[in-house]
Amino acid sequence: MYVAALQPDVGETSGRVYPPMPPASEHLVLTKDGFVFVDPTKFAADVGADLPQPQAKFMANSQMPVLAAVFNFKLTTAAWHDKLSYAIIATEDRVNNLEIAERMAKRAGSQVTLIKASHFVHISQPRAVARDRDGCAPRQMSCVRNPPNVEPAVGAHVGMSTLPGRGHSRPTDLSRWTCRRLGD
Repeated sequence: MYVAALQPDVGETSGRVYPPMPPASEHLVLTKDGFVFVDPTKFAADVGADLPQPQAKFMANSQMPVLAAVFNFKLTTAAWHDKLSYAIIATEDRVNNLEIAERMAKRAGSQVTLIKASHFVHISQPRAVARDRDGCAPRQMSCVRNPPNVEPAVGAHVGMSTLPGRGHSRPTDLSRWTCRRLGD
């Protein structure tokens, strides 16, 4: 699920195909050691216009800088080529261009939800984001490890899975797991 997020394709860089819009782009501060952050005095207006002022101020002063070079990294894999894709686009986002976000979501085949919110839609409208996320849940899998004495199922195979305690997707011997779709 992409929430007010970039959806570049293989070989693209996020900085080239999805640059931040002015005036937000003018409020990015580059540090001497190659990191970037949002000017704290412009933070609320640029990324959190619909947040309560005390929360926006706290976030502005506690933000973690991002390595600027990451915006020039060419993608070698785009998850949306192999997985179902969902996108929440914040229509009041001052960082991400609405037209570019919609075009990227269409290209990725994403199911799109538009929410009138700032870039930090997941913070200002968590219930709306959760409702959309819950719509994805029936497509998710719940897996449990089979006891050692259970024979692998016929046709068991090695596949790409995210299983409990495994973190990111990686090849997994699925014969040792029993899986079912959540919501079934």
